[in-house]
Amino acid sequence: MYKKPLNFIIFIIAFLFISGCVNLAGERALFSDWGEQNKRQNQMLGERVYDKDSGLVFTAFITGLANMGFVVRNMERQSGYILAEGPLPISIEEEAKIGKSMSDELNSVSNRGWKATPGNCKIGVTVTILPLGKKQTKAKVHIAMAELRSQAAIQYSQLYPPIIDAAYKAIWPAIDKQIFLDQNLDKTTP
Repeated sequence: MYKKPLNFIIFIIAFLFISGCVNLAGERALFSDWGEQNKRQNQMLGERVYDKDSGLVFTAFITGLANMGFVVRNMERQSGYILAEGPLPISIEEEAKIGKSMSDELNSVSNRGWKATPGNCKIGVTVTILPLGKKQTKAKVHIAMAELRSQAAIQYSQLYPPIIDAAYKAIWPAIDKQIFLDQNLDKTTP
């Protein structure tokens, strides 16, 4: 008499457990794929060579990142190291579009009902400035997640690949502009 309800309860618990594991496996595979894409994007998009002095490039990064709302957490001029974090440097509309795409992709492998909220994405930027000669400098930029107030980031800490693309598309022109401004400012001061 009690055996059938007990079997039914065990079946329901097993079903929920298995379906949850399948969803987690799908999410883990997706985040693992994003992590691999993050590495490739940072390698392909994260390096530039400037025909400028390393001091000028270093200063331009500090100022340029600050102008975009980043907070410099650590820097060391002699080694050329800068660590900053800040908001994703794109419009809220573009962030919402990317967030919708990210939610759709997550929901395709999960039944959790992922929903991105624009304005919650913070990225970390690590910069290494390497002098190549007297007037040539290599700048290496690595973008990673600083904080994202959602379950995905807390558990997996991978950035959705279009976020990295958008960040590089915003950061490089801002740094180029700052180098131009700083260089011309140096020429006008006695």
